[in-house]
Amino acid sequence: MPTPENAAQAASTSATTLDLTLTIGSNPDRFLLVGACSTSTVTGVVFDPGGADERTLTNITTLAVSSDTGLSLWKLVAPPTKTAATIRITKGGGHVAAGALGLYDVDQTTPHDAVVTQTFAAGTDPGVSLASQNADLVFNVIGADGGNPQFASGGGQVEHWDTQSASGNFARACAAASAPGASSVAMSWTLSGTARATGVIALNLNAPAGGTATGTQTASLEAAVQRQQIVTG
Repeated sequence: MPTPENAAQAASTSATTLDLTLTIGSNPDRFLLVGACSTSTVTGVVFDPGGADERTLTNITTLAVSSDTGLSLWKLVAPPTKTAATIRITKGGGHVAAGALGLYDVDQTTPHDAVVTQTFAAGTDPGVSLASQNADLVFNVIGADGGNPQFASGGGQVEHWDTQSASGNFARACAAASAPGASSVAMSWTLSGTARATGVIALNLNAPAGGTATGTQTASLEAAVQRQQIVTG
């Protein structure tokens, strides 16, 4: 099963770049996900900018949460092993909240299936469902426009990051969680506080070819997240 390793989160009210600090371990079949919710378009994400291991991440998708808020998800297959690596998000001005998650045991040829996206009006608890398999892992990232939103992930999920740039109309918030794969997996969030709109991006992460379910996926995932180090920028 794809297994989370370390996570990072950061937020800013005005910077045109935002740096996350994340350690990538030496486990096999490594994979990196970065999610960002911002008032201006994210134009790029780079691993180890200016360093010997510099890599440019690929945009998986960008969702318009509202007229002035975007939620984007980025990936890097086989990130180099590195302690305290910098991940730099480049964007226009305004608020941004973002996080990164390193994983291992992810298929390196087809790391994920098709993406599911959905937006929700104010006052609605966000949630999506998608198909998966027992050996896989379902991941979702949520972003919110304005207010002072507080996220709580649903049952059977484990959170990887939860951060926001500030409170008030210009604030942006971003959180992420995952759950073990099954034939159909519902990813849900309870939203408290206020937000003008929220959006969710979800995808199924594939185990390497020949991977099998262990029968203790939830326990394994929870144990991995307990070991996970969340670095706040």
